[in-house]
Amino acid sequence: MDGPLKDLAKLRAVTEGTSKGKNPSIEHSLDSLLQTLYQVRSRLEAGTTTEDTFALLAQTVEAKKKEIDEKQKEVYNAIARVGKALDKVRTCIAVSGWRYALLLNRLSRKCCLPMIHSSHRITRRHLLT
Repeated sequence: MDGPLKDLAKLRAVTEGTSKGKNPSIEHSLDSLLQTLYQVRSRLEAGTTTEDTFALLAQTVEAKKKEIDEKQKEVYNAIARVGKALDKVRTCIAVSGWRYALLLNRLSRKCCLPMIHSSHRITRRHLLT
């Protein structure tokens, strides 16, 4: 059961941005993109824009898009790992549950059959007398 818990902790770290991944969190990428857009807007209002401003904006948008796509891939892979770990646990539980049922069935036959037999004899004696 430790495997799924570790994978779940990794997933939480990836989604919260506390992991040591190469990409910043999605929120951080969106915040920096929003800040860049506000700077360009203020330059437009002040009338100090140049062609370089728009070229830089296009590069920034493309870079942030790549960061977000990479982070989404990391999150997707973490979710897939959690799913695989849960499937393994569920399979182990099903197999052990099946084995436990067989063992319980065997034990019940060995232990309960003599009890049932003796109770049947007692009941039969009661009915005959």
